[in-house]
Amino acid sequence: MTTPIRILVADDDAAKRLAITRILTQAGYAVLQATGGVEALDLAQTAAPDLVLLDVEMPDLSGTDVCLQLRVEPATNALPVLYLSAHRTHSQDRIEGLDSGADGYLVWPMDPRELLAWVRTLLRVRHTERAVRAANADLNHTLESISDAFFALDDAWRVVHFNAAAERALGRDREQVLGRALQDGFPEARGSMLEEKYAEVLRDRRPLVFETYFDRPPYANWYEVRIYPREPGISVYFQVITTRKQAEAERENLIRDLQAALASVKTLRKLLPICAGCKKIRDDEGYWQSVEGYMLQHADVRFSHGLCPDCLRECYADLGDEPASSNGTLR
Repeated sequence: MTTPIRILVADDDAAKRLAITRILTQAGYAVLQATGGVEALDLAQTAAPDLVLLDVEMPDLSGTDVCLQLRVEPATNALPVLYLSAHRTHSQDRIEGLDSGADGYLVWPMDPRELLAWVRTLLRVRHTERAVRAANADLNHTLESISDAFFALDDAWRVVHFNAAAERALGRDREQVLGRALQDGFPEARGSMLEEKYAEVLRDRRPLVFETYFDRPPYANWYEVRIYPREPGISVYFQVITTRKQAEAERENLIRDLQAALASVKTLRKLLPICAGCKKIRDDEGYWQSVEGYMLQHADVRFSHGLCPDCLRECYADLGDEPASSNGTLR
């Protein structure tokens, strides 16, 4: 079951109060009645009405005083207030009433349809304001929960958002920067490449994503930065990536060291002149060397000596067919 909209009617004139109550009740609203300003203030603070209709002149506490007190209390400062007056009907009275914080000022008696039209309008405004506040609360919760540092600038370069991750990354409380121009809160950014990038997105309304090293203390670090246009201004998301950059540099150094080590390994990839008789090899300087000597100079090898099966039979023919091991030695 839908909870009816509740409207508080405050007027010390019983006939006028009852007439207004009847109009509102017939339109389907739930009505709370107050016979004076003090009671109206109490009900506004405790009964949580959706709208307040106030007589301007009440003996204990005027409607103006009630409205002023409602506006200073966080729980009621957004509560719509509509003045209804049968005596203070001049333009200056309306101006003073609106300047006191009221959302509308009507002269009684009036056409009930006009009164209901004002009621519907103020209730729509209140509903819209609640929706905007809820959306802003959801947005703020999202911005506070993300791991990326985030801040937003308006078109005048004023900082309008600054989340907890940005506080940690930059070492500044949001109270120190909110509402201030970026260059005042962070003079280190003045004239920097980052300032140029912010100006570019503000001007061209196209996002930018990049990595950069900011070399100005106390913010000297590598940053990954994403800048998006918003209305009005820009949104900036960033992460400090110095640790990642250091790891990448170490990896590149290791790759270079490995490549150098591989390049230093001795390999043979060329045509070798070899003697058909003694099997010596001629080196690059024209000297003839044994195979062992040449290989030791030009390849990362060591030698072990033995006899192949053919040489074994030739050198040791008297041993007959005694089988040899695979490396040429006798079993």
